[in-house]
Amino acid sequence: ASFFGVADINEAMEIAHHGLSVQVLGNLFEDEIPDAVRINLICPLNDFKTASLINDEAKKQNKIIRGALTIDSGMGRIGMVADTAFEEICRIKNELKNIEIFGIYSHFATSWKLDDDYTFGQIAKLKKIYDKLQAANIDIPYIYIGASGGIANYKECFTPPFNLVRAGINMYGFCD
Repeated sequence: ASFFGVADINEAMEIAHHGLSVQVLGNLFEDEIPDAVRINLICPLNDFKTASLINDEAKKQNKIIRGALTIDSGMGRIGMVADTAFEEICRIKNELKNIEIFGIYSHFATSWKLDDDYTFGQIAKLKKIYDKLQAANIDIPYIYIGASGGIANYKECFTPPFNLVRAGINMYGFCD
């Protein structure tokens, strides 16, 4: 593994000492941000407000912290709404100098379904945002949407421009 992805800061704190980068894939609460910055997590950038709080804490701790832009492409759980994400990302990139953008990602809602138009639509939304960022000369090292169901059922989630996946339960032999 090149990185670890975990659901929350509690899981991150259990494994952060192993030396690999750890990303929180869910959310950070405001009171968790100081610890997340202290242990150099890859923080979820779910919106400009949260990104600002992370940036302020990184500045306070005299650090540049890596963050991953979370896009709500249709799951409806966390992240910037896909339709307005480009503008919000540009604002994060231009205004928050203590954040280095590590990646951009989203979560599938129905990747267990084969040949699902909704899943293909989520892939297209994330690709569209990524393409707009590339055209604006905003380099994002990693783009990812595929977790276990996507890895098993949608080769598009590990075909360029997608270059990272989040293997989970499929590491144990289970497939969606």
